[in-house]
Amino acid sequence: MAFLYLPLAVIVFYSFNAANSSAYFAGFSLRWYDKLIHNDQLLDALSNTLVLGITSSLLALVIGTLIGYGMYRHRARKLGWLIVLIYLPIVMPDIVFGISEMCVLHQHRSPVRHSRPQPADHDHRPRHLPDSVRGADRLLTLRRSRPTLFEAAKDLYASPFQRARFFLLRH
Repeated sequence: MAFLYLPLAVIVFYSFNAANSSAYFAGFSLRWYDKLIHNDQLLDALSNTLVLGITSSLLALVIGTLIGYGMYRHRARKLGWLIVLIYLPIVMPDIVFGISEMCVLHQHRSPVRHSRPQPADHDHRPRHLPDSVRGADRLLTLRRSRPTLFEAAKDLYASPFQRARFFLLRH
């Protein structure tokens, strides 16, 4: 884990450097952050980035949840190919990272040491999921729930909003 986070820690440390160069550390200074706060172009770019990120995350959350709900409602159909298409973008970066890490370790002839599994290793649910994946997680939750509950809520005159709130947003 250190080879992932150590470069970021060095960058954060040198962001407080009083010198113009990162070749040596001249002391702590907030000069660079003062320049950042007073740069209107960077602040406009930051606000555009935040608006775009929040909007796309919310849109992906809604679309992912609707896809999960639709797959649950039409679960009698064979939709295995659609599940593969949904999970492919989620799994692919991990596969590429694992292969590249294996190549680096093989190039340096480092033996891979297997540690004992920790209690957290037994939880197979991803910890840091983007919002679009939460819709697929809702699908798995819906698949584990009993289909008769949805029909019973419909028979008891629950509105579509109440059923969606109970079945999709209960976690």
